[in-house]
Amino acid sequence: MKRSVVVVLPAALVLCVACGGALDGQSARPERAPTLLGDPLPDPFSLVAIDCGDGDPLRVVVDADAVAKLQDAVQLTIYDPLGPICSISVSAPPPPAPAPVVVSPTATTALTIDTASTYLETDDPRFRFPFVFGNGQYRNNHIGGCLVRSHLKARQDRRGFRGFQEVRGLEVQCPGRVRATVTCIAVVGNAAQIRGIIVEADGIFAPRLGEVIITDVVDNGRPSDTNRDLIDQKTTARDPAGVAENGCVVADDPLLAPVLKGNFTVRQRGAEDD
Repeated sequence: MKRSVVVVLPAALVLCVACGGALDGQSARPERAPTLLGDPLPDPFSLVAIDCGDGDPLRVVVDADAVAKLQDAVQLTIYDPLGPICSISVSAPPPPAPAPVVVSPTATTALTIDTASTYLETDDPRFRFPFVFGNGQYRNNHIGGCLVRSHLKARQDRRGFRGFQEVRGLEVQCPGRVRATVTCIAVVGNAAQIRGIIVEADGIFAPRLGEVIITDVVDNGRPSDTNRDLIDQKTTARDPAGVAENGCVVADDPLLAPVLKGNFTVRQRGAEDD
């Protein structure tokens, strides 16, 4: 069921979940008031700014379903004080840009899973790059089914690939944490693969320091009892040619597990080229 919350806010106010205050100054637009959770905008798309305190705010133009998922994912960060704490603002998108720009292709392969997407994707040339954002709990089949929490913020722009991947064990038999970079991202429909180099690791993950983490994720819309996002994360050794860290390709993954609490947003277009 869709929820609608109508809130009157000062024009310069920015919603910040769990951390308070404004974002990077670019998010607040004096002439356009931001919205709170569920408040619809008149435009088919909204400008969403997400800041996770890593010095690299994510600005995307997305449809209403994606706005709701991104808000839910950011709100969940308040329940994980050991993970990244993010803030979010939602406002009307900027006026359309006049000149189109050719989209650079990303590495993809054919899927046997259904990639037909009902999600709307902006044709604004300034927001033409793929991105993945979200967090959630799932049972990782590569470490005995341990319950873990994953945080993802990955995107591509003309400068390359940016973001982070973080995984943390939530049970006594699998303590530890991993943090990794983003070295590539590939998106086909509602599915994505992200790769990166593990730069921090402790607990049971300590031996994986310096290896490549491979994340496969499928965005199945807003979660319900019968419809959940899917995710799998595993590691592999680096190779001299750099194939392991740069060879993102979307393909079937038989070990994809349902996201038990949380969600992930996958889009082929929407991330700002900055």
